[in-house]
Amino acid sequence: MWGRAYEVFSFWVMAGLRNSRAKGKRLDRPKVVADVDRIANLRAQGRSWPDVAAELGTGRKGIAQRAVAGLPKIV
Repeated sequence: MWGRAYEVFSFWVMAGLRNSRAKGKRLDRPKVVADVDRIANLRAQGRSWPDVAAELGTGRKGIAQRAVAGLPKIV
């Protein structure tokens, strides 16, 4: 039932993506640069992950934890 409609829809979506790429549009999420030293500094002061994320303007479980994955755990 949906086979042909899916093919047509898929064709137009792929054509639109191809068109956007040809025009030089970025199709992925914007890159976020993390200041690892600042994150480590805030954590060393005893700030929680939500506090660090709010300070940096990122998500709580986002860039802050990924940026310092290699740093020692602060207890």
